[in-house]
Amino acid sequence: MHRRFPFAFSIAVLAFNLAVTPVSAQSPVEFGIKGGLGITDAFSPGGDPPTVFSQSATKDYIIGPTIDLRLPLSLSLEADALYRPASLEIQSIVVTNPTTNPVLSTTPFEKQRVNTFEFPLLVKYRLPVSRIKPVLEVGPSFRVGGSNNYLTYDLAHNGFTIGGGLDFKIPLGRVATDLRYTRWARSSSTSEATPNNNQVELLFGFTF
Repeated sequence: MHRRFPFAFSIAVLAFNLAVTPVSAQSPVEFGIKGGLGITDAFSPGGDPPTVFSQSATKDYIIGPTIDLRLPLSLSLEADALYRPASLEIQSIVVTNPTTNPVLSTTPFEKQRVNTFEFPLLVKYRLPVSRIKPVLEVGPSFRVGGSNNYLTYDLAHNGFTIGGGLDFKIPLGRVATDLRYTRWARSSSTSEATPNNNQVELLFGFTF
């Protein structure tokens, strides 16, 4: 009796592994990371002429976690949580002796970083044509933040995103590229900056 127990236990463990392995290998949920670069500036040239001028200083990097839920019919649902530090530089025009002998001078550009977090929720369709699959995506996007150490900017919190890219498997997971366009709801301009409501981003992702 005791000799049969290890053998029966081994058979039970083997049966359990055979039953679980296909499910794990075909898990419909993938986790990973996504990052990239903003193609368009976060802020349009603007401000409050003629006393204040502002513009985006550099292109912004983007990074954050992603989750992809596979659905039937080559569809999936992707949710991202992306950090984007929007760059901004502000220059002021100073008037000295305004009544007697006015002289105009400009201050050096003051560089600022406006912290934002974007949460796209996209339905994706992978064209089942080859190992490298074209992908179409569409859905709402949400944004929070818009503050730095000095000011809070009234950035739009809701937008709509469309995009496309390529998707292919590698031995350790899946690699994807995305070119996304987001149209944000109208943002309020301030005397310091004018947010850009049209946003284009180039993203790269890895999931497993």
